[in-house]
Amino acid sequence: MISNQTTAYESRRLQALHSYHILDTPKETIYDEITKVTSKITGKPVALISFVDKDYTWYKASTGYDNEKDERAHSFCSHAIAEKKKFLIVENALLDTRFSSFPSVVSDSAVRFYAGVCLTDEQGFPLGTLCVFDFKPSSISDEHLEFLKVTSRQIIKILTLNKLNTQLSWNQAQVEKRNALLRDFAGIVSHDIKMPLSNIILTTEVLRSKYFDKLD
Repeated sequence: MISNQTTAYESRRLQALHSYHILDTPKETIYDEITKVTSKITGKPVALISFVDKDYTWYKASTGYDNEKDERAHSFCSHAIAEKKKFLIVENALLDTRFSSFPSVVSDSAVRFYAGVCLTDEQGFPLGTLCVFDFKPSSISDEHLEFLKVTSRQIIKILTLNKLNTQLSWNQAQVEKRNALLRDFAGIVSHDIKMPLSNIILTTEVLRSKYFDKLD
C-alpha cells in the first residue's frame, strides 16, 4: 500500500518537474549532443535524457533509441528515481525480477544492461535520468559513472537557466501588458478630464462675453 507520505512526495516531485515546462517540448540540439557524447564516452549503444511523469517516462533526447516515451510501469528510469543513492545499475535485466518481464527486455530489442543517474533539481527532487542501455549484459566503470553524474548536474543547470529565462520573458510580457493597460487608462482619464474642462472653458467664455461688465 502506498503511504500518504509517499503520495505527497510524488505530488511535490511532479509539481517540481512540471515547473520546468520541459515535457513534450521539441528536440533541441544541446540535449541531443549530450546523449551522443554520453553514448560515445561510455561505449553504450543507447543514451537517453528522460523525465518521469505521472504515467509515462518521456525522452527529451535519445541516441540509439526510437521511442519517444514508455509507460512508467515498464520504465527503468522510474526505478532509478526511487533510489536513495540517486543512480541505478542493472547489469543483466533478464536476471532481475524487477525488470525481467519488461517489454523492452523480452522484445526483439532485448535490453539487458541499464545505468541511470538521476537529474536532481535544487530542491532534491529527481526529475528523470541521464541513462545508457546495452543489448547485452554489461557493467559500467567508476569513471563512466562519474561522467554520468557530472553531466546530469550540467543538464539541471541548463534546465534551470531555461526556466529562469522563461520566467523573465513572462514577467516582461506581464509588464508590457500592464503598461499598455496604463496607457489605455491614461487615455481614457485624459479624455474624461478634457471634456468637462472644455465645457468649463466654453461656459466661462459665454459668461465673459455676456457679463463682462458685471464680473471681474
